[in-house]
Amino acid sequence: MKLMASKKKRDYQPFEDMLRGLRKRLQGDVQSMSDAALHGGDADGDLSHVPTHLADQGTDAFDQEFTLSLVENDEETLQQIDAALERLRTGQYGDCLECGKLIPKQRLSAIPFTAYCVTCASKLQS
Repeated sequence: MKLMASKKKRDYQPFEDMLRGLRKRLQGDVQSMSDAALHGGDADGDLSHVPTHLADQGTDAFDQEFTLSLVENDEETLQQIDAALERLRTGQYGDCLECGKLIPKQRLSAIPFTAYCVTCASKLQS
């Protein structure tokens, strides 16, 4: 049993590295997008942060909402990554949470934080 656990951990080490790298990148993205959306990160050099035209105000509001929706999406992905790292820690990584079958490594390579095999993911989405 112990040999199987160490083999499994070794087999999934590249996925752990991928997850940690993705997590680090997304955390940086979330931080910079949050700062830009909430503090008016203006890249064009306008220091007043006060739009001079009604259309500018609408554009600024749209940009802020869009950026905040991206932040929310990235935060959800970070939660999925943290859950995947926990499954790695407990030895459950790579097992579908719905049917219990092994998730193919090709799928894990494409979506390393997935918790479901393709069949179960399709069923859950419909």
